[in-house]
Amino acid sequence: MTDTSIAAAYVATNDFRVGSVIRRSGAVLSRHFLTFLIVAVTAESPTLLMVYMQPTELIGPSEAFSLGLVATLVDLLLMVLGTLSYAIILHAAFQDMRRRPVSLAESVKVGSSRFLPLIGIAFVQKFVILPGMILLTIPVLFLYEMWFVGLLLFLIIPSSLLYTMWFVGVPACVVERLGPWTSLRRSRELTKGFRWRVFALALPLFVVNAGSSNVIEPVLTAIAVPIVGLAGQLIWAGVTAAFTSIVFAVTYYDLRVIKEGVDIEQITAVFD
Repeated sequence: MTDTSIAAAYVATNDFRVGSVIRRSGAVLSRHFLTFLIVAVTAESPTLLMVYMQPTELIGPSEAFSLGLVATLVDLLLMVLGTLSYAIILHAAFQDMRRRPVSLAESVKVGSSRFLPLIGIAFVQKFVILPGMILLTIPVLFLYEMWFVGLLLFLIIPSSLLYTMWFVGVPACVVERLGPWTSLRRSRELTKGFRWRVFALALPLFVVNAGSSNVIEPVLTAIAVPIVGLAGQLIWAGVTAAFTSIVFAVTYYDLRVIKEGVDIEQITAVFD
């Protein structure tokens, strides 16, 4: 069955299938694994600098301040490179889905052309949502025994809702060439009516991305040497980041098929 016929089936059944998104995303990743891995690992490489910056002995306040400043800059660099890598892999995934040759140079060109709006989205997600959610938890921290309930209600739930609503903000920005807020509003429109399923798709990705990388490095370091642990963690972070980028693309495609009845060529005509 071709992508177009799959799209027609989705329109007829008005269905969004988490298993189908994961399966097709894995297929896209497997067909261009090395290309996607290079892009994602390059974006994650500044984490190595953070590792080598870790002090091996007690340091004074001035050194701690300097390390904190550098860590902040590295974190910003990771955000910038990560956002750009999402756009690059997203374009390559769409080219694969439409049975076109995947050119890394072309994908870099398309991703870079949307650099500023994408950074705007990244800043909104990192510096607007998270501080706001933390501030909401401050009053309940004084309840002591209720701190976990407060954290759940005022941090995890709103953050999960926003993450689900804005799940396809990046592909909307790249494909439809929208600004940051318009892209997020477009994502909210596309996910409406399917947010529980999108959440069921997003939650495992978040858990795997956040949890597994913290397990792989210590395990590999324990059975080999530290450099092996660092390499394993970096590769795993690259694989999960690449897969997540493809999931963004496939999810966006399916939601537009369901809601608007378009096919892959109509969606990606902007790339021609």
